[in-house]
Amino acid sequence: MGVSRTHELRGFSEVPQEFDVGSSVRIKLTGVITKITSKTDWGDYVLEGYECFFPGSGLEEV
Repeated sequence: MGVSRTHELRGFSEVPQEFDVGSSVRIKLTGVITKITSKTDWGDYVLEGYECFFPGSGLEEV
């Protein structure tokens, strides 16, 4: 299974990282540090202060 074209354009890596709810993470594209508030049924993350969700490959541990 490869990376979608959208993920390639955004600079996300192929293998998403796994994080726990409550963990502090940095959004790779912006450098903003925030906390994970929940995880979607399909594995993406909802972050504090954001109404959208992010794939694990777009985040990094702090």
